[in-house]
Amino acid sequence: MRKLKTLKDKIIFTLELVVIVLLSMEATIPPNPYVREAMLVLVIIIALKYNMVERTIKIFDKFFAK
Repeated sequence: MRKLKTLKDKIIFTLELVVIVLLSMEATIPPNPYVREAMLVLVIIIALKYNMVERTIKIFDKFFAK
């Protein structure tokens, strides 16, 4: 089991569990009602893992600081 030291790690782990639950529910229910929710959670996980919020803020700071 991996160590969850920071709040960010805990949030990512929780969101990963939510994705697992949504995908397992999609496998059992035929018309796939949870596609949007699963995609939203996956996008949030990617944004958190790759620090997209901090990178975007830095880019805007550089652009608007001039």
